[in-house]
Amino acid sequence: MIKLDDFRTTMRESQIYRRLGRRLRLELSSVARTFATPIVGRAPDRSNVCVMFHVGRSGSTVLADMLDQLPDVISDSEIYTDYRDRDALRQRFANASEYTETKIVSRRRLLRGGGTYLFECKFPNSVDMRLFPFGIEGYVGYLRSLGMQHAIMLRRKNLLRRFVSNRLATESGRYHWKPGEVPHLPRVDLDVDRIAFGPGFYTLLDAISLVEQEFGRLEGAFRESGIAWLDLVYEDDIETNPSIGYRKACAYLGVQAAGVTPRYARINARPLSQIIMNFDAVADVLDGTPHAWMLDG
Repeated sequence: MIKLDDFRTTMRESQIYRRLGRRLRLELSSVARTFATPIVGRAPDRSNVCVMFHVGRSGSTVLADMLDQLPDVISDSEIYTDYRDRDALRQRFANASEYTETKIVSRRRLLRGGGTYLFECKFPNSVDMRLFPFGIEGYVGYLRSLGMQHAIMLRRKNLLRRFVSNRLATESGRYHWKPGEVPHLPRVDLDVDRIAFGPGFYTLLDAISLVEQEFGRLEGAFRESGIAWLDLVYEDDIETNPSIGYRKACAYLGVQAAGVTPRYARINARPLSQIIMNFDAVADVLDGTPHAWMLDG
């Protein structure tokens, strides 16, 4: 005989399960099937893969989250950060390629009726590309073979602010803030001879040059692969109004730009002179170069 308490517990569990959305129910079953056997098969052709390429601290999180609120888009953010940081993933998969293929197939199975699977890639050789035996050119071709039909290149023009933003996030321990939160961010000393980028350190001018070269290589890889990519700029499309970038991305992906709410906010709008303690030393490095405008940006 079923006890009354057991019956009530069962009913509560049933009600909770019924309240779960379609995506979560499908994902639970799909992930269980996929990760039980990591060997990948052919994914449904009606779904699409879109990869957002960036170097971090460029507004990718707010944009990806806005797109993820759409019913026909699934976003996994920076999948290789998870792979690098989680021992269990590296033990489960022989390499980053197997992980990528399994990830793409499992998500496309959730989109059998059509839709877009989006993930982010910090594409420089010193970041995500170091997980693969080929450079960005080979990686773009590899993704094309896995069903990537769309690509978003998200740039941040003011790379000085990008480096400062990364330093502030590291110092505060917070990389993202919700709307309405009031961040109490420290001032930082920016060592112009030791700018962190990926696992390495560079002079400020070398770091700026490196990022610009990496974007040039990425653009070349897109052209070589024949993909028509969407070029977004943080300062123009995300910084003051992320809905601008969101609408452009929706139009590019061919999905309706339904009303969604940005769930992340800009962290710091202060002038750099109020953030960088050794601002004069930074200005000495950039003055007289094509990058001097970044001091006022």
